[in-house]
Amino acid sequence: MISIAMATYNGVRFLAEQIDSIISQTYSDFELIVCDDCSKDNTFALLVEYQKKDSRIHVFENEVNLGFKKNFEKAVGLCKGDFIAFCDQDDIWTENHLEVLVKNIGNKDLICGKAELVDENGISLGVSTSECFIPHAPSDDKSEVFEQLLYSNFVQGTAAMISRNLVQYLFPIPDCVRFHDWWAASISCLHNGLTYVDEVVLKYRQHGTNVTTTKKYSPLESIITSVKRVFKKSDKLLNDYKDIVTYGNALRDKVTDENNMKAINISVKYYTNLIENHRIRNIPTFFKNYKKIYWTRKPTFSMKIIRFIKIFILHM
Repeated sequence: MISIAMATYNGVRFLAEQIDSIISQTYSDFELIVCDDCSKDNTFALLVEYQKKDSRIHVFENEVNLGFKKNFEKAVGLCKGDFIAFCDQDDIWTENHLEVLVKNIGNKDLICGKAELVDENGISLGVSTSECFIPHAPSDDKSEVFEQLLYSNFVQGTAAMISRNLVQYLFPIPDCVRFHDWWAASISCLHNGLTYVDEVVLKYRQHGTNVTTTKKYSPLESIITSVKRVFKKSDKLLNDYKDIVTYGNALRDKVTDENNMKAINISVKYYTNLIENHRIRNIPTFFKNYKKIYWTRKPTFSMKIIRFIKIFILHM
């Protein structure tokens, strides 16, 4: 059986569409565990109605607001399946979502599929997460993928499924870790590893400004966008760097392999230098680890120069 863990909060607007897509799965041996975090709209009432109609749906209401991460942990803790699929309250699953993931996970601890980006009305934006976040499938080398994940994340949580084995190593998620899917991906690399299937398994709904952050850009647009972000979002970039440093440090307690610890040290030092404006010290690491930092197998010279200018000149 596959368990589906869903954490809800004030999500009534899109919730029915998401649950309907789950009920319609070609793989029917599942349970849907939903933990509602004290919603103030009609989310819980809607969940109860679905629970009455389908015995596979189990709804729980928190007595106090736990926040997303703790609510998500609670939902996973209530799951009984051999595999656990992550689920948001506002996306739309393809009818073979579970079938594709369970068929391809093999002996890995985590699998991630591809997500088609759609707007608030469910209309395709003509781009997928694979084009935005992962230009190529991850390596079979767990240490290599772990190192790449120290710089950025490619796992879209709502397109992911984990093994029962991984649960014991995931929780509790440290308070300093912002993204549960990123954490799950890294932890999986310390055990049985992860895999990726190049099939669309859901429509990933974008809200407001999220649409622009996941847009596919032409080379010229990439240059313009990069420059604009440097000047308009410098504070956000610094906060992102701080998050990555915090993330790397949080992983130290989970790591026993010397090479993985060395990789953490290099990543933390790289972003600490960016935060403290010691950028020149990062030039050797930038070129040596470029493929890992930017998830690319065949880096173009022009894009490498653009990124170099962005990091080492415009930010000076």
